[in-house]
Amino acid sequence: MIVTLCHFGIPGFAGGFIGPDIFFVLSGFLITGILFREFTKKDDDNHRAKRISFKDFYLRRARRILPASIAVVLAVNIYARFASTDSEAAQIATDSKWTIFFGANINFMRQATDYFAQSLSVSPLQHYWSLAVEEQFYFVWPLLLLWAASFKKLKLVDSKLPVRLRLLVVFSFVTGVSFVWMLYEFSTNPTASYFSTFSRTWELAFGGLLSLVRYRYVVKKLGPALPVLRLLALLCLFGSLAVVSPTNFGYTLVIPTLATGFLLVSASANNNKDYVYRLLSFRGLTAIGTISYSVYLWHWPIAVIGRQHGFFQNLWQNIIGVGLALLFGMIGYYLIERPFLRVKWDKFVSVSKSRKRKKKTASRLSKLQQQPIFNGALVLTITLLLATAFYAPGTKGSGELVGWMPPASAQLFAPTLNQNNQAGGGNQQATAPAIEAAAKAWQDKVQAGLSLKQIPDNLDPDFAQSMKIAQLGGWTSCVGMRKDAATISNVCESIPTQTKGMKTAVVLGDSHARIFWETITSSLDLKKWRVILLGMPSCPVPKLTLTRVSKFNQDCDQHREATLKYVEKVKPDLVFVSDDKDSNPTTGEFRTAYDEVLSRILKATENLVLFETSPATPKLLQCVQGKNDLSNCQPKPYTVDILRTTQRQLAQKYGIGYWNPSEALCAPQGSELLCPSVIGNMAVSGDGGHILPNVSKGISPFLMRVLIKMNITGIAQL
Repeated sequence: MIVTLCHFGIPGFAGGFIGPDIFFVLSGFLITGILFREFTKKDDDNHRAKRISFKDFYLRRARRILPASIAVVLAVNIYARFASTDSEAAQIATDSKWTIFFGANINFMRQATDYFAQSLSVSPLQHYWSLAVEEQFYFVWPLLLLWAASFKKLKLVDSKLPVRLRLLVVFSFVTGVSFVWMLYEFSTNPTASYFSTFSRTWELAFGGLLSLVRYRYVVKKLGPALPVLRLLALLCLFGSLAVVSPTNFGYTLVIPTLATGFLLVSASANNNKDYVYRLLSFRGLTAIGTISYSVYLWHWPIAVIGRQHGFFQNLWQNIIGVGLALLFGMIGYYLIERPFLRVKWDKFVSVSKSRKRKKKTASRLSKLQQQPIFNGALVLTITLLLATAFYAPGTKGSGELVGWMPPASAQLFAPTLNQNNQAGGGNQQATAPAIEAAAKAWQDKVQAGLSLKQIPDNLDPDFAQSMKIAQLGGWTSCVGMRKDAATISNVCESIPTQTKGMKTAVVLGDSHARIFWETITSSLDLKKWRVILLGMPSCPVPKLTLTRVSKFNQDCDQHREATLKYVEKVKPDLVFVSDDKDSNPTTGEFRTAYDEVLSRILKATENLVLFETSPATPKLLQCVQGKNDLSNCQPKPYTVDILRTTQRQLAQKYGIGYWNPSEALCAPQGSELLCPSVIGNMAVSGDGGHILPNVSKGISPFLMRVLIKMNITGIAQL
């Protein structure tokens, strides 16, 4: 439930994205306990069964998970069929295929989905990643338990370990390795660490480990201190809502994990109904717990679809959203989930109750566990899972991620739709629906551009004029263009209609800052904002060794320092930073260089927007054949390189605004995100790297969405 409150922006639950982590511990505790009791139970002859019925186990999982989850997937697809754009419907169809087969987390890693990358294309199925993690884990966990319980060669000194202790050793090892891997992956690739099954295994395995603890021993050791410790654990659990955040979850998830584990173990051992037990057993909470699975499935599509239509923009609307989630969850539970839970599967699946057959099966299984083929199959299964952990699908040897599709929500880890649920004052509430409509209309044009074979006859400007603008570097759109000696900059500056009460926005970067001049000035109300761009071609904001030095950027170091001092002096209300590579450093060098300048900028302004480097598009100056043939101008696939990865990590680290222009310049086709040469009746770029002014202006609704989510006031009207 705390996940639902988090995603609807209810105050006090910003850290509610730890809900799946709490659930993972609880799931591991309960399921492992069931498997262990099945393995160690005794038959009528007082012999241990030493077997696990995989058929019964997975049938129980299917009955519990599939009916409700499939119903939500079907509902989302029906909505997409009749109410979404073609590109959104295609994305949802792709997500659905992965979701049905419990591969949603792999899908989103494969897409390089970033929860902080502001995007219109929010997937209503993104929350299924946690179900995928759980089911992938239980594909291997029963096998591992069976192998470890039967591995009699495991010894401590010269003594053979009993079954329970063997499992404790193996589960502890799995928990430790996965935890260390999660810490490493969080420091190098936070998005992958959030979605990765291997990075989440430690929570499920930790729950399984605790299910083997002898609870009476806990009571005996803790004695009278147990109720107090349970209360402290509960306080830590709720306190973690404020402590765990997208920037530190790799290191702080241990708090709710340990707290949940202690509450589980102590509850199993505690015969006295203390205050914690009474609180957690409150009838209202248990009722919500009963329908919580269905609520979880329904709440995210409701939030996504509602916000796409302009709802859930203030606290009261968000409270209504929570109510709708509870209502749909209740309906889903009583009409779908509960009826299937009551189905007696033995009517459909023949299960022999012959004692002789049980003994025979157990004997065969025991013999099988001693054979190399059993051990080999287990090792192979684990190896394949490890391979997916170390090698994310869709990557090439260069480290670039392909097969990427539009990022699926607006923050990095907790799948919240925005950083602040209320739009930032003024006329922004009124303009939000218009912005959404304009963005959707633009995305449809991008999608159509993927299939263009010829340049449209109504190209505006015409092809010759567009290429002339491209050759001039796009400076024709620059207002107030001048050279500034103080900052050694090529300057674009909006002409203020007044000076009193005006806010100031500064744009820093190389030529990739200049190409977004029209985007920025079309996004802000220039009656309220004074915008100034201080740029130098091939001179990035971070201090790096340049790939190419020319007369245009030979004073790059002096220019960089002068512009940073200007920002520190002016203290603008808003700063935009946009760069291309212009160098070839390692990821660590990129991060270090950016850290230095971003920390200085953030001391001078409260609002900073980092633009991800714009995607590559076909080079129209080179690829067009004849007058209008685009057969050699195939759309370019979008990739996530070192610079883009670093930019995303920095946006997460500093909690700043972040915009990925690929959401406006590219569209999904199959498993790739492709960037066309023509959008609507506009040429995108002459050289494949610098977009033309009319396209820059056309994509302004996407930047407006980012600014609104940052509570920036003075947004332009459409």
